Amino acid sequence: MAGPDLVRIHLLLRYRIQEDDSLMPRSEGTDLPPRVMLVRHDRSTRAFLGPSLSAEERERLRAIDPETAYEHPERITRLLDGGNPAGWEHVGLFRFRIAPSPEQIGIATRQGEHFVVFQEGRPVAWAWSMREHALAEEAAVETVREFRNRGFGRQALAAWISHVVRSGKIAYYPTPEREVVGGRLASSLGGEQLATMKALP
Repeated sequence: MAGPDLVRIHLLLRYRIQEDDSLMPRSEGTDLPPRVMLVRHDRSTRAFLGPSLSAEERERLRAIDPETAYEHPERITRLLDGGNPAGWEHVGLFRFRIAPSPEQIGIATRQGEHFVVFQEGRPVAWAWSMREHALAEEAAVETVREFRNRGFGRQALAAWISHVVRSGKIAYYPTPEREVVGGRLASSLGGEQLATMKALP
């Protein structure tokens, strides 16, 4: 499956995508799309626009080449009414193809919808599907603070990956680009960085 298709499948975990690449909420009460999302896969960049933009803002933004917008997102910000004090969110999107080994899963076990690592009867790390649909699932991982940097989150994520991959679905793991630990965690389990994203809430 081509990279752009994989990116689109991931976006569909969060939003509905219109023919003109506008993003809409999947349903009432779900994720509100950002005003602008720029997605880069290899050397190709695509721009998606959220429903909160005015017709005038859309017209201005459509005139900018997505590659230029990705390299200079401040140009996008200047074209929007009111700008955005919070700034852009930068995310790396990883995809897992191969189920981890039993050694990588370690002592993680499935507990309902979570994959959990216990220490002395206490849950200290867990991974679960933050979002899912018929084709894919997206992981989230959490580790109790005093048990971090001991490999427990890695075991929990490995168990989640194994479950999703063996079920025939695509396993995604997004992580903020500034979060070096998240990228290393994904890479250590065979994750491939599929795309990078810049979103303006």
